[in-house]
This record gives sequence, structure tokens and C-alpha cells, in this order.
Amino acid sequence: MGRKLSAFVFCFFLVLAFETCFSEAYADFNVYTVAGSGSTSEVTNFGYDETPWLYIDVPEFSGAQGLYPKLSVSAAWIYQNDTNVIGVQGFDQEFYPNGFQDSWVKLDEWDFIKQPGMWNVGSSYSVYTLNGYTPNVIATGSDSTSFEVAAVPEPTSLLLLGSGLIGLIGTFNRKFKR
Repeated sequence: MGRKLSAFVFCFFLVLAFETCFSEAYADFNVYTVAGSGSTSEVTNFGYDETPWLYIDVPEFSGAQGLYPKLSVSAAWIYQNDTNVIGVQGFDQEFYPNGFQDSWVKLDEWDFIKQPGMWNVGSSYSVYTLNGYTPNVIATGSDSTSFEVAAVPEPTSLLLLGSGLIGLIGTFNRKFKR
């Protein structure tokens, strides 16, 4: 009985040790689209004249190992009907003095590349320290999100619709006056 209990306790502590060692390597990392910088409310549908922002919920690292840990984040924007990456962004942060901070990014060229339909954004991060010129990776992760841009009627279509409605109103007015 004593040997079984000792074996169980040993296995239990072994599992806890592995859980503790590997839990930092897979830190929580979330990305999703929002309406603007400073917002943390997820938005998945945008009008054609709106600019989607990517909110990057950076993982918290208390006492990241090594000297001067850095966070590196990149995001790739992909339109649904195109296999090419439309835009890529990236940024780096240093851990000290305030820890890693959540961030908001948008594509600077959005007004030139926006198209109605579904968009996908894939993002990844790595936390590392430099040992001379060699990076020592502490943690990595990735996440993705998607959003839709609504189509806007063309001005010519609106003009034709408007002139047709005016014609219909004129026709009905003539019939009711007789």
C-alpha cells in the first residue's frame, strides 16, 4: 500500500512539473477585428467606408526569462478570392519597463486595396531574448480571424434607381389626378 501511494505521489508531482514547464510555451494569444484603435469589442461586419482594425491581445509574461525579452508580432491580411497575401504588418516590443502591451494595427493602404467580401487575417508572435546575435525563443503562438466588408451600390445604379422611382411617382400622380 505504501509503495503504491509513493508511486502515485511521484507520478502526480511529475505531471505537475511537466504542466508547469510547458505552460509558458503556449501562452494565450488572441486577435480579432475591431472598429478602431482603443476598442476591444469584436466586429465582424464592416461597411465599405469603414476601416477594420486588428486588436492584438498580447500574452502576459511575468518575469520572462533572459535579459531584455522582446515580443515580435506579424499579421497577414488575405482577401477570400485571392491566394496572395494583400498586406503584412509587424512590430516589436521590449518587455521592460512596462511589460508587453496590447496593440491595435490597421493596414495603411486599406483605402486602396479594400474589396467587398470575406477577409482573413492570420497573426503570429514570438517572445525571445538575444544571446549575442542568436535569438533564444521563449514562447510562440498564432491566431486568426475573419471579417466581411459589405458591398456598396455603385453611384450609377443609384442614379438609375432614383430616376426610375421619380418616373413611377409621376405616372401614379397623373392617374390619381384624373
